[in-house]
Amino acid sequence: MRPSAPALLWHQTVYELRIFRRTPISAFFTIIFPLLIFVVFALVFGNEDIGYLGITTAQYYAPSLAVYSAVSASYVNIGITTAYQRDEGILKRARGTPLPPWIFLGGKITAATIVAILGTLLMLAVGVTFFGLQIYPEAIPIELEDQAEIFHTVFDLSERVQVPGYQIVERGSMMERNNGYVPHWFAVLDDKNRVRISGFLNQDLGDAWEFSNDPAYPEHFASQAYRMGVNYVVYSMTH
Repeated sequence: MRPSAPALLWHQTVYELRIFRRTPISAFFTIIFPLLIFVVFALVFGNEDIGYLGITTAQYYAPSLAVYSAVSASYVNIGITTAYQRDEGILKRARGTPLPPWIFLGGKITAATIVAILGTLLMLAVGVTFFGLQIYPEAIPIELEDQAEIFHTVFDLSERVQVPGYQIVERGSMMERNNGYVPHWFAVLDDKNRVRISGFLNQDLGDAWEFSNDPAYPEHFASQAYRMGVNYVVYSMTH
């Protein structure tokens, strides 16, 4: 009886995790190395308050090094191992098996995600336990609703339009029509519910600004991106 797709994905993930565990240099530079940098920096520079930032040395370094660990576990390790497996002919041999390619790649991505989470949690655990690192649940990004003030400072953007990247337009497709992708607007709020950090998902305002003078890029997308940018700039200066 052929195993189900979830079972195949799980076994492939376990296989990838076993490879990671048996490759000490990958485990060291992904998990141990950023943790060592964090500990050394906190000890050498002293875990004192950084006056102009109002946070400690550990508070300053921990998030960036946790991200370093996550990036190393995902982008770096996946890229290096895939290139290595291609050179060694492993990808060709895997392609000759009944294992679906998406399971092969999905196992890599799932395993990398698990390692990234473990590395991040280890970094934060050491910081909280030994260096007084503070975790702020209120700093978790939330999705902005249509009535959020930032969408109405200058232009009324109650009907928000997804702004696609140049390559998406060039291919004649739209992201929201591709596998049900939906645009999102996120923000981290302060204690007065003002936007401190903003972000977007499934859209590309940068491309809209960069290619706004290109006849091949639709004007209404570029205009929407500029309106959004003006709203954000004015909001940042008035709130």
